[in-house]
Amino acid sequence: MLITARQMGAAGDGSTDDTAAIAKGIETIRKNGGGTLFFEPGTYLSGTQRLCSNMELQLGPGAILKALPDISAYETDKTVPEVSLRHYLLHLDHLENVTISGPGTIDGSGPAFWEREYLVKNVPPLKDGEEPPDNIPDPIWKYYVLKPKKERIVTIYATGCSNLIFRDFQIHDAAAYTIWLIGSEFISIRNLHVHNRRSGPNTDILDIDCCRKVRISDCYLAAGDDSIALKSDPSRTGTDFACEDITVTNCVLTSATCGIRIGYEGDAPIRDCVFSNLTICNTNTGINMLSVNAPCQFAKLDKGTPIERLLFQNITMRNVGRVFFLWAGNQYPEHDYQGYIKDIRFSGIYAEGCTTSWIGSEFNNAISDITMEDVKIRIKECLDAEPEKDPVAVPGIWGGQRRAGALVLRGIKRQKTIGLECQITNSEAIALHWKNMDSFNLNGNEQPSCGTLKKV
Repeated sequence: MLITARQMGAAGDGSTDDTAAIAKGIETIRKNGGGTLFFEPGTYLSGTQRLCSNMELQLGPGAILKALPDISAYETDKTVPEVSLRHYLLHLDHLENVTISGPGTIDGSGPAFWEREYLVKNVPPLKDGEEPPDNIPDPIWKYYVLKPKKERIVTIYATGCSNLIFRDFQIHDAAAYTIWLIGSEFISIRNLHVHNRRSGPNTDILDIDCCRKVRISDCYLAAGDDSIALKSDPSRTGTDFACEDITVTNCVLTSATCGIRIGYEGDAPIRDCVFSNLTICNTNTGINMLSVNAPCQFAKLDKGTPIERLLFQNITMRNVGRVFFLWAGNQYPEHDYQGYIKDIRFSGIYAEGCTTSWIGSEFNNAISDITMEDVKIRIKECLDAEPEKDPVAVPGIWGGQRRAGALVLRGIKRQKTIGLECQITNSEAIALHWKNMDSFNLNGNEQPSCGTLKKV
């Protein structure tokens, strides 16, 4: 079955509320047992749409599905905590065999769901008629993010689904998370072009939470928050899914926060994932990995995330703040930490940044079996920042921007490097610091547990 949104009564004129007409089309497909809802050229305003199994939502050339700018147009998901994001434009709930395709566009109407003032109080609010900027602040690590309104929408939300395909379309101006996948499996995401404003709060693009068998390829992802985030919070899914068997390849990532974020939200395992042939640019942190227990209003973080068997290969990073930030342990020591980060391999990484990368923990052996092969880190330090008094001091889980050389390693068991290069290009500062290492092989030479090198 192939039907068009206009056949169902949608105007597509950019001013008429087409929610009911689009819903009628989806219901027609549901009753038929499957089919395609096609959008011809035009702008279709809509609130929440609940998709059905065995359907394709196809945005034709020149078609724009635009989120209505009023939160009252969206259903409230009362199964999740009030502090969480509970409103969705496209809602996929325990469905199978669903495709969303292009080449048209989804417009999330992001600015309608943000205040016109920044969370950083020393930045002036937007003037009347002034649009949120989409430029790259100087320096790169400053987070000029607008204050979110109390309730915002997720552009695409899928929970408990299988056999999903998202391909060949564009998304602009998400109001919060762009594509949020929870407890789902067998997912293909390819050839998406997503552009969210850098000033947009929580505008992550791909949040992959307790999902498995996910393939992401050939995408351009520009985010106001994380470009790609792997999470593992089973409390929201009601399943015991790990986040596993994820591959990301041939993508360009740019972000106001992290190009790739692994962990932080959730205690279930994250494992067996590959990131390859990527470009990460104009980004605060290239690769961020957190295994931590910490109080969280909207996620379960009692023990710390077990993270293991991840491969990062053939990745170029330019104009980033930190290249790596890997942190394992207690943020709040009243809980026993049971997570870990182990069996992580970085291969063929070339990175140009401006602040210090950190891999370590206050707990010896919480991080183990880290391999770096042909990793080149070149740092042009921001000389107006004060150097760290203690370069190997344990930072907080968000790290902050540090001036302590190119790379700091602390408390790692079995760190091996082959062809590692670390250097500061504009000062005589120490490039590499390490402390409390248990078996540290640096380019073929065993090292003492603590040390420094000006250049590697």
